[in-house]
Amino acid sequence: VLVAMADAKETAKEAEKLAGPSKDPKTMGVRQYLDQTVTPLLLKGMSELASARPEDPVAWLAAWLIKNNPKAKEGPSQ
Repeated sequence: VLVAMADAKETAKEAEKLAGPSKDPKTMGVRQYLDQTVTPLLLKGMSELASARPEDPVAWLAAWLIKNNPKAKEGPSQ
């Protein structure tokens, strides 16, 4: 799992180099948008999930993402 995450991270870096930087999320490609907004946090959460190995991994990861969302002010936003 960790090897796949490292490979995904490296692929994301390569894709960003090819696509060029774009600051506006509305004009980014799907891959670039996800790589810049979701992937870093998701990879960290999945790494911790692999260590924790909870009974309900989906619920655990969902709660972890909400708790660790760097853009959340107070609680989840819609």
